[in-house]
Amino acid sequence: MKWTLDKQLFAGLAVVVFLFNCTLLMDFAWLFQGAETSLANEVVKKNFTSPIGWILEKFSAGDPLNLVGFRLPGLLIGLLGLLALTLIIRKILGNTFTLLFFLAMVNNYFFLGIMKVATADIWSLVFQSIGIVSLIRFMKTPTLLWRIISYSCIAISIWLHPLTSSMLFLILPSIYYIFSEQGKRLIAHLPWLLVIGVLILLYFTGQLQWLVNDHYLGWGQSGFGTFLIVILVGALPLLGFLIAGIVASAKNIRKSEEFSLLFLSWLVIALLVQSPSAIVVMNIFIAKHIQDFFHKNYPYGKYIKAYSTLHLIVFFFVAAFLMLGGFFIFRGTGFRSGLAFSFVYWVLSFIMVIGVFGENRRFLYAGAFLTGMLTTTLFCIQLFPLLENQRIHRSILNSMEEKRITPDWILYQDEKIPIKKDNLLFYLNQKTNGTVVDEKEEGKVGLQLLLKSTPDSMDVSGWRDNFQRQTYQLKKEI
Repeated sequence: MKWTLDKQLFAGLAVVVFLFNCTLLMDFAWLFQGAETSLANEVVKKNFTSPIGWILEKFSAGDPLNLVGFRLPGLLIGLLGLLALTLIIRKILGNTFTLLFFLAMVNNYFFLGIMKVATADIWSLVFQSIGIVSLIRFMKTPTLLWRIISYSCIAISIWLHPLTSSMLFLILPSIYYIFSEQGKRLIAHLPWLLVIGVLILLYFTGQLQWLVNDHYLGWGQSGFGTFLIVILVGALPLLGFLIAGIVASAKNIRKSEEFSLLFLSWLVIALLVQSPSAIVVMNIFIAKHIQDFFHKNYPYGKYIKAYSTLHLIVFFFVAAFLMLGGFFIFRGTGFRSGLAFSFVYWVLSFIMVIGVFGENRRFLYAGAFLTGMLTTTLFCIQLFPLLENQRIHRSILNSMEEKRITPDWILYQDEKIPIKKDNLLFYLNQKTNGTVVDEKEEGKVGLQLLLKSTPDSMDVSGWRDNFQRQTYQLKKEI
C-alpha cells in the first residue's frame, strides 16, 4: 500500500477526530466511583499511596474537582505512549502495518475511555506495552538503547501494579526464551532478575502494594469476566479481524512462526493476568489481518465475513432497543439521541460489510476506522449527557435517608462503597458545609450534610427536590 494523498488525508482526518474526542466531556463527567475517587481523596489529603498521586496533585493544583487538570496527565501519557508504540512498532513491522495499527488504536473505545479517567490504568497500559515491544526489539537488535528502555518501562510497570506486572514480566520472557530462537538473547538481558530486584526495592521502601486502589482493571481489581467484556467491547466493530488473527496464529505457532509465537503468547498471558496491554496486542492482530485481507488466497476471510454480517444483524436489534429504551427513560430526547448514534454506527458497519464482501479497500477502511471514531463523538455529544445525569440522579436517590435527622441535617450513606472510593460522598464533602461521621453503633458511615437552605416543610419530597437542585447547581459551578 503506497502512502498516497488520499491515505494521508484519511490519516489526518483520523488524528483530528481522535484529538477532538479526547477533549470531549473532560470537565463534564463527575468523578467515577472507585479508583478515580480514591485518587481524588489522596490529592486532597496529600497522602499519596499511588505512584501517580503527586502528579495529579500538581496538574490539578490540589483540587480534584478541577476535572480537566486532574484528568489531563492520563490523557497526555496516553497520547505520548501511543506515539512511542507507533515508532517502535514501525521499526519491527513496517510503515503500512504501523498506519493500520495506529488507526485501529484510535478507533478503540476502551483506549480512549481510560485515557480520560484519572486512574493508573492508562499508565500501566502504556508502560507494560512499551516494556514488551522494547523487549521484542531487544531480541531482534540487542543494543544498549533497547535494554535501557525495556528496563525502565518494566520497573515503572511493577511500581504501578506489582501483582499484574510481575506475573506478566516473569512469564512472558520465559516463554520467549524457551520457544523463540531470538529469545535466547534474553539471557543477556535478564528481565527476571529485574522484576525480583524491583519487588525487593519496593518492599524495603514500604511501597509494595499487591492490591492497589488506583486501577479499575488488573489482577485483584476486577473479575476476569468483566475484564474480558470491557476489552472485547472496545474493539467491537473489528473483532472479526481479531478472530482471524487468533485462528491464524494458533495454526502457525505449530510451525514456530515468530510473529505468532511472540504476539499470541503476549495476548494469552495479558488476558490471564488481566493486563491492559492486551488492548495493544489485540490491535496488532487486527492491523495484521486488515493488511493481509486483500492478499490473494487469504484463507481466513470467512471468519471476517461471518462476524461482520452477524455484527450488522445483531446491532439492528440493539439499535431498536436503544431507541425504545431511550424513549421510555428520557422521552423524545432519548429517542433522538439513540437514533443518531445507532444510525451512524449501523451505516458505517454496513459500509464495512460492503468492503469485506466486495474486497474494496476504501469501503473497508472507511467502515472499519470511522465507526469507532465517529460513534464515539456521537456518544459523547448525544448519549453520555443523558446517562451522566441519570447516574447522578440514581446515586443521590439511593443514598439519602428518607428520615431527617434534624430540620437542618440529612444523612448521606452508602454502606456498599468504602468511604475512600465513594464519589458522591467526596463531592458533597468538598462542595458543601458537611462533616463525615462514623456512627459505629448503627453500622452507618456517611456524611452529615448541612443544607444551604432548609425547605419550609418537613415533606420528604420537598427537601429531596431542594437537595437535588443544589447538587446540580454545584455541579455546574465546577
